[in-house]
Amino acid sequence: MMNLKFLRKDMKDICSEYNMKFGDLFILLYANHEEVFTTNKVIKEVPFGCETVSRGMRRLKAMSFISLIKGGGGKNKTKALYSISGKGKTIVQHLYLRLKRSEHLTHYL
Repeated sequence: MMNLKFLRKDMKDICSEYNMKFGDLFILLYANHEEVFTTNKVIKEVPFGCETVSRGMRRLKAMSFISLIKGGGGKNKTKALYSISGKGKTIVQHLYLRLKRSEHLTHYL
């Protein structure tokens, strides 16, 4: 079983390293396990408000951590489809490696 003692600290370090907010990292964690997703799906799953998630999605798209696959709107009111980019996957993997290292270090303390 994984020891999550350092989860918050590692998440905070990753956020400061990549100049993003805490909610943005939650969005990336959700997006890492979805092939494609919409803003509404993220709002349902991520424990933040609608406005926070919408702003986070815009920030992540501007930093190219997520990419727009298909634009929304138009006559049929379709939803925009997003996917996590390679940069976003790298950040998530970096977090997982840090957690694994922190868990490994706790055995020696």
